[in-house]
Amino acid sequence: MDPVTAVGLASAIISFVPLCVKLLQSAREIRDSLDGSVEKNLTRKAIVDEMKALSRRLKSADQARFLPEQRGLYDLALKCHELSQKILYLLDKIRPKSKSSFENYRSAYRAWSCESEIKNLEKQLNDCRSQLALGIVDLSSQDSAVYSKRILAMAQTDASRLEELQRHIEALRSGVQVEQIGTEACTQLRRLLGLQDDALAAIYQNRILESIKFENMHERDDRVHYPHEKTFNWLVEDDETPENEATGMSKSETLDMHEMKSKSRELFMNWLSSSEGIFHISGKLGSGKSTLMKLVCTRGQTRLELEKWAGNRSLLITQFFFWKPGTEMQKSLDGLYRSLLYDILHAFPELIKNVLPNIWKEVETSPWQIQTKFDLPIDVVKSALEQIIFNSESCAPRVCFCFFIDGIDEYDESHSRDHIYLVRLLRHWVKDSEGRLKMVVSSRDYNVFLNGFSADYRLQLHELTWFDMRQYVQDSLSHLPNSTLKEHLLKTIPRKACGIFLWIVLVVNEIRKKVEDDVTQDQLLQLLDGLPPGLEALFEHILNRLDENNRRTAYQIMALLRTANDNYLTLSLMEFSFLEDYHRDSELSIRDEFMSRYATDSDVSRTPEIYSKRLRGCCGGLVECYPSKPNYYGPWGVLSFTHRSIPDMLERPKIKAEMQSYLKDFSSVEALSHLIFAAAQFMKKDKTQAKGSCAGVTWMRLESRIDKPPYRFLQCVSSWVGDPFDVKPEPSRLLLHQGIQVYGNHGRRILVRYGAITRRETFSMLCQAALIGHLEYVEWSYRNNLRAIDKPWKRALVGNALLDTYLRVGLPIQSLSYFFKGPFLSLERTPFEANNLLPDGSPPATPPVGPRSSVACSYALSDEHTVWERFLVSCFLGWAGMAYPFHNDRFGLAVQQFLLHGAPSEFHIVIEPIRSPTQVTFHFPKPKNPFTVACEKNRFTIEFLIENSTGWNECDGKLSLSLLRWIRSVNPKNKAAITEILETAKECAPRSKELESAHLVVDEIAPRVTEHTDMTRPSFCCHMLLCKVFPVLVMVLGLYVGWKSRDQRREYQKAGFALPCYG
Repeated sequence: MDPVTAVGLASAIISFVPLCVKLLQSAREIRDSLDGSVEKNLTRKAIVDEMKALSRRLKSADQARFLPEQRGLYDLALKCHELSQKILYLLDKIRPKSKSSFENYRSAYRAWSCESEIKNLEKQLNDCRSQLALGIVDLSSQDSAVYSKRILAMAQTDASRLEELQRHIEALRSGVQVEQIGTEACTQLRRLLGLQDDALAAIYQNRILESIKFENMHERDDRVHYPHEKTFNWLVEDDETPENEATGMSKSETLDMHEMKSKSRELFMNWLSSSEGIFHISGKLGSGKSTLMKLVCTRGQTRLELEKWAGNRSLLITQFFFWKPGTEMQKSLDGLYRSLLYDILHAFPELIKNVLPNIWKEVETSPWQIQTKFDLPIDVVKSALEQIIFNSESCAPRVCFCFFIDGIDEYDESHSRDHIYLVRLLRHWVKDSEGRLKMVVSSRDYNVFLNGFSADYRLQLHELTWFDMRQYVQDSLSHLPNSTLKEHLLKTIPRKACGIFLWIVLVVNEIRKKVEDDVTQDQLLQLLDGLPPGLEALFEHILNRLDENNRRTAYQIMALLRTANDNYLTLSLMEFSFLEDYHRDSELSIRDEFMSRYATDSDVSRTPEIYSKRLRGCCGGLVECYPSKPNYYGPWGVLSFTHRSIPDMLERPKIKAEMQSYLKDFSSVEALSHLIFAAAQFMKKDKTQAKGSCAGVTWMRLESRIDKPPYRFLQCVSSWVGDPFDVKPEPSRLLLHQGIQVYGNHGRRILVRYGAITRRETFSMLCQAALIGHLEYVEWSYRNNLRAIDKPWKRALVGNALLDTYLRVGLPIQSLSYFFKGPFLSLERTPFEANNLLPDGSPPATPPVGPRSSVACSYALSDEHTVWERFLVSCFLGWAGMAYPFHNDRFGLAVQQFLLHGAPSEFHIVIEPIRSPTQVTFHFPKPKNPFTVACEKNRFTIEFLIENSTGWNECDGKLSLSLLRWIRSVNPKNKAAITEILETAKECAPRSKELESAHLVVDEIAPRVTEHTDMTRPSFCCHMLLCKVFPVLVMVLGLYVGWKSRDQRREYQKAGFALPCYG
């Protein structure tokens, strides 16, 4: 029996006891009444119905598998179920069969004759009550951590179980008295409720942590590897290298090197145990800074020294490695904040509720979204992190931290947030942490870092690596038989490297290859003499030594890697294995016979071992294969540059020009698309994992606009992935999709390049194209695949995305004319479908709305609003300064188009500055209830709007803003044209003033507002006909009739007829 079922069973049993008491009391009332009737027959019937429902819950336990320790609870449930059947049978036997007085007397007699049976049932009930404490003791005595993990695992796969658990807990909390179930049972119940609270807290904590976390958060530090097992050990451990081993140097030079290492170790180890704040590791490009950082932050000796500083406080060591070739998060402040905050809260999850209180409240109110991540703006993450660092409100007072931040020179500067800002930020953290934070940072030897950090606590790494380089060369070339040659290499290679460890690694790899090719000693010496010092020169040298075909392949692989990195995609070794096949057939992945040709079990040539060798042979060691995380590719791994400086080298003019000449007829976007799609099909695994890569590929292709009708590649991917609108989410999970979250999760702020707003596993190319602004593909899809938008909510998704892109990007309004005429921006009401929000399939009475959401998902799901109405809401919030796209002139042009295509103009915004200063209410003509938005964190923008907008009407403490007055406040370039349309509509709608005043009445008469506003407005063309053309026609007709009447009167008079005279 799973935990949720067990808790539900306990809840049913606890509810069963007082209900039985009521039913037996009802039987005695029938017995004691004079005529067998009971005053509260309806109440008794309701209790009976409740008992029947409870009996079904008890019976369900009979079908559930239970653990041995749950045997007592299971037996008690069966006993309670049996007792409920007896009580229900008794009540049915003694109840009156009709409403006659005689039957009532008979009922009282039957109850009197069943007195012994009633007493027996009461005795059995007392037995159940006495066994209740024993029945739930096993549940309440479980280990809290283990129990929470079980609940979390269950909720992750089925969010409805979490909702079910919460309902059971509420049932356990409500209405249970000590006298009903006994003192001991109440004690066990309190323990059980505490256990459930711990489990729910663990689920909430996990969901918030998952929202903080980002993809590949520790990918960079995971990829850093040690060239040699003893590399840099001397910095944290006593140096065991004998002085006489350093041949190739004079005795004085050897002594100097040993002394330098000793002083460096003493400097660093003393800093670890001291109260000093920041230690700076500086070094040249490729000198091994990341390798050293990974070593010192993971070695036990580092922790031992830091614990001397920490004293009796808890110590947390965490790290972040900036990576310029990586994703946006891997080279930004947002990524730094998130990584550090995640590691801290993962270690101390009890802090989450204190540092993110608003997010915690939102999680509590939305259990149905357990797998949906929250949008956490950078300022919220930074604030939470600094609360912990600065010990705000006594947050984690007995905890101290040491951050290891690598590669701060690779932080991507943006606007005012440059390297100087980063240096000042880190120093500010340490200074204001009240001695709770130490930090080790590494960077290249740039002046901004040399000036920003104290030279008293700094290592110049490129001056200290000679011994490590020599050790690496000695161990890597130990198999050389010629000792004289070996000593020469040991002496020459480290000196020529000038402190750049990467130079050593690349050169040694080259020499090892030549040794395997049985070259002579003279050839090796000639090779070494020909190797240029410096990393850039060596890079060119490696490329020049490759033959024509391998150099072309190397440039192609590096181009593919850069394209993949730019589009948040991964290039795996398996995808590389299809590169030769792609050269033979540039459409291999979309051929009908692809699977039969390439994905056969008999193909033994496509193995990781074979293609790893081919990669090393054609790239000269500049690209390597690393294990993948998560382990989706299995033994194949993923490709990456050997060093992060290599992409920079490719931008040097000489290498860039050569690379372009080799890639003249090679499209990295086209090739990468086919390689990834080929690998996705070849893997033969669950498509869920492959869909993420496919989403990235389609976004990349749509954004680069390399496809033309009939979009064969995109259609093949769409067919293989399947229609996302047909995906049925698990019970109680809303069908959230990319476009829908234009109105959830604070708008477009979480839009990323690959277009996945919820999860990359669920994506629609139609929504992707709309978000990118690829209108040709959207229109083509509509014309050629009507099923893609065969429901109103599907059309609304695309319409919302189109308008959002129009406001963000500034598409020409003329480019949307087709969509205003078509179905996407129509005025149909489009409730977004919710699937099984409650276990019985019924929708919730009140959809869950997060208190922090400006416009929560319930807006898009429960209210039947048109795209026009949603557009007005999001634009007003954007105009108010919230996180929605807004542009005055673009907004005006879109409003004009909507009105010209028949959109109703009856729209009002209402604010109550005194009663509800943080709420904005939107009134539309059709929906029964106005829509209210809570703006807790944006109150200042509301006050600003009130003070700086002149269009507000005031009545009874409420401020109202009509669409016309709002347009005048926004002041778009086409204000005159919109004003003319709205005023014309106003002339044809004399009740508009009545409508406006109706919106300002107090809440007690709010229902009447709906009646006033529930009317359908004519289109603009109808307005013109009714208000301009029709009156002119009537006037002309009147003149014509008057003229004809005058002629007739004259003819009558000539004929001698007497005409009547009036007055």
